[in-house]
Amino acid sequence: MNKVIMFAVVGLLVGVGAGYFLGVNREKAAAAARQAEIEQEAASLANPFQNSSANPFESSLNPFEEVKTNPFAQ
Repeated sequence: MNKVIMFAVVGLLVGVGAGYFLGVNREKAAAAARQAEIEQEAASLANPFQNSSANPFESSLNPFEEVKTNPFAQ
């Protein structure tokens, strides 16, 4: 009877220890994912031009785009 109780206590301690370490690892993974999301959001708030094009005038209409003249011709 004494050995059964001892094995039960040892099994319980092993189960609690394994559950603790698995829970800690899951929490670390979730915390790392949240941290990456927070960093990405902070970067987008710090740089409002992150998603825009490099040249803001790229999409504007150029009225002289089709004109092909030599300014130095006489």
